[in-house]
Amino acid sequence: MKRKSIFIFIVFSLAMLIVPPGRFVYGFTLVLELNLTVLFGTLCDYLINKFELNRIRNIIILFVVIAFTVLFREIFILLYPEVMLVLGFVIYLIPVSFVTLYYLIDPPAKSLRENVLYNTKKTLLLSIYSLVFFLFRDIAGFGTFTFFGKNHQIYEKILFNYENFRVLTIFASVPGAFILSAVVCLCYLVIYNKIEIVMRKEDNK
Repeated sequence: MKRKSIFIFIVFSLAMLIVPPGRFVYGFTLVLELNLTVLFGTLCDYLINKFELNRIRNIIILFVVIAFTVLFREIFILLYPEVMLVLGFVIYLIPVSFVTLYYLIDPPAKSLRENVLYNTKKTLLLSIYSLVFFLFRDIAGFGTFTFFGKNHQIYEKILFNYENFRVLTIFASVPGAFILSAVVCLCYLVIYNKIEIVMRKEDNK
């Protein structure tokens, strides 16, 4: 397993998967914020290269992603204030995730379109994984499915009585999120190592 992949998973898990409440609507909000942050950050990086501002690159990118996060938060306060009330300062972990991903991914210095496609591809799997992660915590931990509803309210669909499956409610907690992340990481390592062993055997033939 590549060392960069491990770092990306750890930072991403701590910032987006473990700290927030285990509801799908909150996970979707954070994933949306992450992808928009990556888009604006990629555009910012392109403009930095174009105007040769590499000496203050880090300061500019950090300022842009934080400013975008503030704007994103204010827009959501108008649309769904309950979501922002619950998430609180968790949304400011997204700029940290982006800056970390920015240094670990190392996008190719090509055209804006190529960089956008490259970064989008890199964040797509993380986005899908996090949505499935939050969906599982929402269903298993609470017995519900939550999403954006009408009149600035959160829609909640009760799927089953979670009191009948109390053993699953651990996934609604922070320790449960830690356990789930650890299990996923362990499974990934086992599968990756087995694939690597098979590939080495094929190469030695």
